[in-house]
Amino acid sequence: LSPILRLTESNHTSTKIKCASILSRLSIMPRSHADFKLDDLYRLLQLYLVDDLPTWQRLAIALSNLSQNLRLRDMLLSLEGTLSVLLKMISRPDEQLRRGCAAILCNLSSAEGVERRFVDAAVVPTLLVTALLASGELTCKKSCLYTFMNLMNAEDRHPRMVKEGLLWGLSTLAMEKDEEIVR
Repeated sequence: LSPILRLTESNHTSTKIKCASILSRLSIMPRSHADFKLDDLYRLLQLYLVDDLPTWQRLAIALSNLSQNLRLRDMLLSLEGTLSVLLKMISRPDEQLRRGCAAILCNLSSAEGVERRFVDAAVVPTLLVTALLASGELTCKKSCLYTFMNLMNAEDRHPRMVKEGLLWGLSTLAMEKDEEIVR
């Protein structure tokens, strides 16, 4: 893991792209999660700077897998810029990328006490656009919905979320022909 992560700092884009591919594959194996440290997650997040859609897709896969691990989820939340990178990536015109980022945001929003930070970072309007306009996939819509449910724990942010359109968004999502979403 360490040599691959060091190679992500290479000046060669092709090397970074290959590293993203390898890291994406490694993230699928839960036993590799124990090897990730904070600096490693930072380097992984820096792959967003590579202007390459497949690399962003692989980054989303890796972060989605890693954010399911509670220790790594908390580390990702401790990194400055994690939310801004995810919000930029979810806004890209690619369904796989949107689906992955929605899953990551859902995983991260399950941490206790992060709700205010998410609301203040404008996660709600971004996910509303994703769930209601940009994405046609139910899995993506469901991840957005579960993130909204996690954010509802910040009762002092309810007025802001309502102002940003959350009630309209939830009522619009309720019109989906999917029992889980309606419930």
